[in-house]
Amino acid sequence: LFLSSNNKLEEEKEELLKLDNPQRLFKVIEEKKEILKKISEYEKENFKEHIDLIEEIEKLSKRNLSLALNNMNMIDEIFSAIFEEETVKQYSPYGEQISQPKSGILNKKI
Repeated sequence: LFLSSNNKLEEEKEELLKLDNPQRLFKVIEEKKEILKKISEYEKENFKEHIDLIEEIEKLSKRNLSLALNNMNMIDEIFSAIFEEETVKQYSPYGEQISQPKSGILNKKI
């Protein structure tokens, strides 16, 4: 299960970087959730000899979360530049929207 979780997290990273097939990304995320759900059903004692794998899963999960947040912020910045909003919505690590004054690469006058 640990290895399949790592593989699924790597697959998720690749889909987040490509962003060419959202349906494929959603499928990978659902598969990852199922694997992590199975892992969560085990007792804590079962993981003592697999601490390195648990840490790797945590590291990969944080990296993928960061990629997803960056993607959401970039998409919001593009939409704000196109539709002339006064604020740019950004997302916290918990998925909450944070409004900030409009500024960024796409909002600069040339």
